[in-house]
Amino acid sequence: ANYLAASKFTAGEPWGVEIKLPEGFDYSLANSDEHHALAEWAAMGIGAARGELIGAYDPNMRGRILLPAGARGPAFLVFENFEAILKYNQSTAYGLAVSLLSERIAGSEQQIASSWPRDDRALSLSERQALQQALKDKGFDPGPVDGVIGAQTKRALRDWQRSENLPADGYASADTLMRLTS
Repeated sequence: ANYLAASKFTAGEPWGVEIKLPEGFDYSLANSDEHHALAEWAAMGIGAARGELIGAYDPNMRGRILLPAGARGPAFLVFENFEAILKYNQSTAYGLAVSLLSERIAGSEQQIASSWPRDDRALSLSERQALQQALKDKGFDPGPVDGVIGAQTKRALRDWQRSENLPADGYASADTLMRLTS
């Protein structure tokens, strides 16, 4: 609790909300640098997966879009409390697990509305390194070839995806690796 308070976690404020993205959404907006007020996201056609987005939350609250499984999976609009959780552990999976578990502990029976891609799997270290090397070989700068899919690798991946007319979600999947190396 002390760590969360020091990380600017605000009790009573939401961590985030599951959202639905409009048809033709520019997936490159789903990155850690794109923070907008809730009203701005709503003006782009983004709505809550269940219920109302504007009215349920402060329209001035700033957040970013999180796609934990890329364009094929659920989408979330995450706020400052989610960022505070990530200060303890930078893993998106950790942050999402803690956030969703906290809702269950608080009594929510709400399930994630969107389905996760069943054929998706985590890439191994060597596969992540191969993905970075393939990006580098194609002229996209992923940073060091270290197997860490950080902001620079995601940016390079989004740039490559745009060049291939794919959803530019920056998500490193087995399918993406196969496309990059074929």
